[in-house]
Amino acid sequence: MSGSPVTVAICTHDRPDMLERLVAGLLPALRDRGVALLVIDSASVEPVAPRIAALDADVCVVRLEVPGIALARNAALLACDTPWIAFLDDDEVPVAGWLDAVLALIARLPADCAGCGGDVVPDWERRDAPRIGRRWLTYLSMIEQAGEFDQSERPWFGIGHAVMRMAAMRSVGGFDPRLGRDGATLLSGEESHLIALLIARGWRIWHSDSLRVLHHVPPERLERAWVRDRAYWEGVSTLRRFRLEGRNGLRRYVAKAWVKAVMLRGAAPLGRRFDCDLRRGFVEGVLAEHGGGAIAA
Repeated sequence: MSGSPVTVAICTHDRPDMLERLVAGLLPALRDRGVALLVIDSASVEPVAPRIAALDADVCVVRLEVPGIALARNAALLACDTPWIAFLDDDEVPVAGWLDAVLALIARLPADCAGCGGDVVPDWERRDAPRIGRRWLTYLSMIEQAGEFDQSERPWFGIGHAVMRMAAMRSVGGFDPRLGRDGATLLSGEESHLIALLIARGWRIWHSDSLRVLHHVPPERLERAWVRDRAYWEGVSTLRRFRLEGRNGLRRYVAKAWVKAVMLRGAAPLGRRFDCDLRRGFVEGVLAEHGGGAIAA
């Protein structure tokens, strides 16, 4: 085990240039503080090991032949030998001082804290990016909350920019591979499902704005077709989580989705039309996962 209390883990899939930029930017601070870096290559078409070795031959790279974010993060947990793991996604760039913030944070978090997320702000590839609403921003995984606090009652959290306690992660068995991106769909929910399991076990979830990353937003994610598809898969993911967690009220939840689907068929007020379309996409996903199929266009 290294002398550091934390390992930094990056899960990557087919973004070699972004990964190389991220690793190159992290390495000086990691070397200075004796923090290990772990890269999980989630079945990238071009294996990332040669690029990473050219930057630092001591970086541990684990190659998976089957894609999937839950599988990749579980591989990171298996390879981690420190008390904490700090996840980063390959399309993020931490702000200056991020590693110092991580080290200071894990030194002061309470013993019942399973993990702490941070702020995620957009790094627009399109400099003429349009103004978009909160729901769209949420589907882009953006999070901004001021301060440092226990958010267990209403967690707004993303693992891809968080520090997690390994003992807590092991207590729930890591991520469920039936959820999360798999290279073929926009399925999600692996993070929120994990958080629900941790809270049910008595662990607490925190937020700190001392952890801050910039999240790259490619142009296609500013297209309405993409975000509506994302809303649909959020509906699929939500109902799948509902079943996996064995929550009560499944029939009632689906019945409400049918009612909302009928209501959303009507014309929405001008200015809220697209927000209603996203809501409609979500309930379509719920009903499709339930087996009722998508509502008619």
